[in-house]
Amino acid sequence: MLSNRVCLSNIRRRFDQAFYIGDTVYDAESAKTSGCTSIALTGGHQLSEALKQAEPHHLIDNLSEVRNIIGPADE
Repeated sequence: MLSNRVCLSNIRRRFDQAFYIGDTVYDAESAKTSGCTSIALTGGHQLSEALKQAEPHHLIDNLSEVRNIIGPADE
């Protein structure tokens, strides 16, 4: 958790403005604990069903889907 806080403070963003992308239940839980929006990516080390049970904000099958969730990058 400390690394999440350090990273976000260094880029001057609040947790509620951040997206946490991961492929494990731990990642989804860490996102929830820190107040970030969680995006769980299937096809990693854990089964899709386990990721669903962690109740991430978003569950995706391909990284290309991230842009649809977070929108275009700031220029």
